[in-house]
Amino acid sequence: MKHHGSNSIYIYVLEANLVFHNGLTLPLFSEFLNHTEGAPDDAKQDCELKAFKRLAWKIKQEFPQLPIMILLDGLYSNGPVFELCIQHGWDSMIVLKKKSLKSVWKAFNAQKDPDTPSYEADWRGRKQKITWVNHIPYTLKDANGMKKTLFLNLVVCKEEWPVVNADTTEIEVKFSRHAWISGKLLTLKNVHERCNLGSRYRWAIEGIAIILKSAVVIVTNMLFLITGRRCVVFTI
Repeated sequence: MKHHGSNSIYIYVLEANLVFHNGLTLPLFSEFLNHTEGAPDDAKQDCELKAFKRLAWKIKQEFPQLPIMILLDGLYSNGPVFELCIQHGWDSMIVLKKKSLKSVWKAFNAQKDPDTPSYEADWRGRKQKITWVNHIPYTLKDANGMKKTLFLNLVVCKEEWPVVNADTTEIEVKFSRHAWISGKLLTLKNVHERCNLGSRYRWAIEGIAIILKSAVVIVTNMLFLITGRRCVVFTI
C-alpha cells in the first residue's frame, strides 16, 4: 500500500489500556493480529478472536487473583468466549446484537411479561428502562463435539431523550437500545452499575486514536483495563 510516495504496511493490534474515571488512559498490553490464523471466509474476525484469547491469557498470567469484569462487543457473544470467562473466573458484560444467539433472544422474549423486573430512571438526561431475564439456557458444542448447556443472563436497556432538530428547531425524541450478556445474575440493585457504570466504559477510549472493536475491563475500585483495536503503520 502506498502512503505519501512510500510503501506502508498496516498492522492491527489488540491493545489493553488502564482507564481511570477521570479519563486518564495508560497502555498496558498489546497483541498483534495474525491474519494467517483467520479463516478464509472471515479472516479478520477469526484472527481477532484468537488474538483476544492470547491477550486474555497474558492478563490472567500477570493478574491471576485480580477480580476482572470483561467488556466485549458483539463479535465475542459466542460460547467459547463465555466459557473462557468462566474458566478464568472473570465477570463479563458482552454486547448481544439483535441477530445473534437467536435461541437466547427467543427465550428472553418468551419469559418477559408485565411482571418482569425492571429498573427505570433518568440518567445523564435520558429516560431509561432496563429489563432482564436470568438463567436463559444456551446449548453449544465443546472442543470434542459434545453438547453442553450454559445459563446466560440477558439485560436490555431502552433509552429516550429530547434533541433539537437543527433544521426545524423543534424538539424531537431520540431512541436507543442496548443489550448485553451478563456474567453475573442481574438484580434491581446491580443493573445500573453494570450497564451504565460498567459496560459503557467500553467507549471510554474512542476519542484517543484507537479503532475500538473490543474491550476488556478490569475493575478494582476506580481502575479499569480496556482493550481496543488500533492500527500501527510501518513505512518502508
